[in-house]
Amino acid sequence: MNDRLGGVCTNEVGNIRYYGSNPNNYIYFNCDDYNNQNASSCELWRIIGVFDGKVKIVRDTSIGSFYWDSDMNDTPQVSSSYNNNWETSSLNTLLNGAYLNNQDTTYYNTTSSSGSPIQVQFKTNKTGIKESTRDMISDTTWYLGGNNTASVYSNQMYQYERSEEASHYYNGNPHTTEAKIGLMYPSDYGYGADFEQCTKNIYSYSDTTCKNNDYLNKNAYTWLISPNSSNSYYAFYVHSTGCVLSHNVNNSHAVRPVLYLNSEQVIQDGHTGDSNDPIQLQ
Repeated sequence: MNDRLGGVCTNEVGNIRYYGSNPNNYIYFNCDDYNNQNASSCELWRIIGVFDGKVKIVRDTSIGSFYWDSDMNDTPQVSSSYNNNWETSSLNTLLNGAYLNNQDTTYYNTTSSSGSPIQVQFKTNKTGIKESTRDMISDTTWYLGGNNTASVYSNQMYQYERSEEASHYYNGNPHTTEAKIGLMYPSDYGYGADFEQCTKNIYSYSDTTCKNNDYLNKNAYTWLISPNSSNSYYAFYVHSTGCVLSHNVNNSHAVRPVLYLNSEQVIQDGHTGDSNDPIQLQ
């Protein structure tokens, strides 16, 4: 579909997106050997669409569950300090640090029954971005606007994510940041649905006709990049039922990295994009 940039004019040029229950948008990525791409040598990702001439992809499965932000991962460590500023968040630091550079690290990722933080090892040997892949990823502007509720439609949320109005940013949070790795926007998840089947706002995607016709739904708690603009501690996520809600950032949810390929990347001919015949990069 052409999303028309959240607009209403039929002739407005927008982003081109895949949608529906299971479109043929699978792609091999982060391969050990790009001359021999298969299920053993590559990870399976999915193409969200084409944005400003660059292909945007999301990992088909999660790399694990992580806090969106916890200052126990900073130095000095403050167990009770966290907020929804993505630019300084623990997860942004992890994705554009250890994950991007394929380095093992430690990460405070959960709490014990007594409330004490628990440190875990983040092993990148099977999930980190490989050296042969790193140059394929584009430096990108990530939009950091949000809203005070998910009870809006995909086109509305798309506009809020990019809004310049102060009401869509909590307490002066930055409007954008530059990075290689991010997460899905709430609007990405919303536009993944087949609108001929799903007519709900994204808060109501627990409706069977929405969640079963949105290929980005994994029936799992999954973090999104956008903050709740009315509360410094909340960011949006996909609930296991399929709806979009907001939650305290000091919670662990699944993380599916998102990135943009450099515009000079070339896709091989002859592959259908089916899960058994993913698209391949040259």
